[in-house]
Amino acid sequence: MREWVIMGLLVAGLALVTSCSNSPDASAPQAPETTDGLKAQINTALETAKAGDEAKLAELVKAMILPDYEAWFKEVLGDDAGAAVAKDYADHVGEFVPGLGKVFTELINKQPFEIIVSKLENPDDKACRGLQRDVLRKMKKAVPLYDVRFRGNSIGMSVWSFVYAKGAFRFAGQMEPAVKD
Repeated sequence: MREWVIMGLLVAGLALVTSCSNSPDASAPQAPETTDGLKAQINTALETAKAGDEAKLAELVKAMILPDYEAWFKEVLGDDAGAAVAKDYADHVGEFVPGLGKVFTELINKQPFEIIVSKLENPDDKACRGLQRDVLRKMKKAVPLYDVRFRGNSIGMSVWSFVYAKGAFRFAGQMEPAVKD
C-alpha cells in the first residue's frame, strides 16, 4: 500500500519529459529506443539503489528530467495543453529526484519482481490507462509513451509514462493537465 501512496504522489503531480531535440544529452545514460532499452535504464537505477550509491542514483534520476520541457510539451501537445503541462512540471520538478529515488530504493526490498515495459503508440492499445489514452489522442505530434510495471509476490506497482528523447528515456508522468477541459 505504501508503494501506491508514494507512486500516487509522484505521478499525480509530476509531468516530466524531455527536450524536443533528439541530440544526445551527455548527462543521461544512453539507451536504445526500445522496451529493452527502458528496462535497462530502470535496472541501472535499481542496481545503483541496491549498491547504496545515493549520489549516483540521484544523478541517474536527475538525468530523467528534461531540459527545455516547455518547448517539448508545446510541440507534442500544442500551445495551450503544452503550456498547462509545462506549468505543472515546473511546479513539481523539485519533488522528482528525491521521490523517484526513494521509489527505486524501496523497490530493491521487494525483490524478486518482474519488470514489464510496454510501448504505447495507439490510444486503443489494451495496455493504455485512461490518461495515457487521452494524452495519446490529444497529441499534435505523435510520441510513444512507455509504461513500466513491477509485478511480484510482494509488489504490484507502476511508473508511467516515460518518453524517449535525446538518447534516453525521460519520465513524463500522467500529463493530466493536457486533457483537462
